[in-house]
Amino acid sequence: MDIVAHGALGAVLFSRSGVLGLMCRRYRIPAERSKKFDWTIAVAFFAGIIPDFFSFGFYAVQRVVNSNYVFGPPGLKTIPSYVFQSYTITHSMLTALAGVLICAIIFKSVWPAMLAWPLHILCDIPLHSKAYFPTPFLYPFSDWVVDGFPLVKELWVAAGYWMIIILICAFVHLHHVVIKWRKLYRPGKG
Repeated sequence: MDIVAHGALGAVLFSRSGVLGLMCRRYRIPAERSKKFDWTIAVAFFAGIIPDFFSFGFYAVQRVVNSNYVFGPPGLKTIPSYVFQSYTITHSMLTALAGVLICAIIFKSVWPAMLAWPLHILCDIPLHSKAYFPTPFLYPFSDWVVDGFPLVKELWVAAGYWMIIILICAFVHLHHVVIKWRKLYRPGKG
C-alpha cells in the first residue's frame, strides 16, 4: 500500500495532468492531444516508487519465487544485506537529485515527472521510525535519520496520507472540469 501511495502522490502532483501541469502552462498537454494518454502520469508514478521498487522489489520477487512470501513487513533479520544497501542509496536525496538532473539533461520533457522521487524521500522522512528502515536522506554526508511515525503501525497516518492524495485528485479533477466548462461556454476566452 505504501509504495502505491507514493506512486499515486507523485502522479497527481508531477504529471502534466496533475498539479504541476495546472501550475505551469509550458508543461501542460496541448488541447489537440488532450484525449490521448498522458504518459507523464506513468513516469511520475514510476519515479514515485523508484526508492522502494529498487530496494524491496527484487527481494519481494525473490520471496514469491521461493514460495515464502508472507503479507506484511518481513523481520529485519530475514532481509538480505543488499536490500539495506540499495535502500540507503535509493533513499538518499543526493541520489534522487542526481537522477532528476540526469533526466533533465537527457530527457528534457520528463524531468518534472521525476520530481516524484525526491518527494517520496521527503514523505518517508517523517513516516519511518528508527526501528524499521529509517530514511537515510543525507547519505553519504551523514547517517543521521529522523525517528518518525511508522506508517505500518499507525493506521491514522496511512489514512491521512491517502486522504491527502484523494483531496489533491479531487482538486485537480475539479480544476480540469472548470477548464472544460470555460472552453465550452465561453469560446475564445479560455
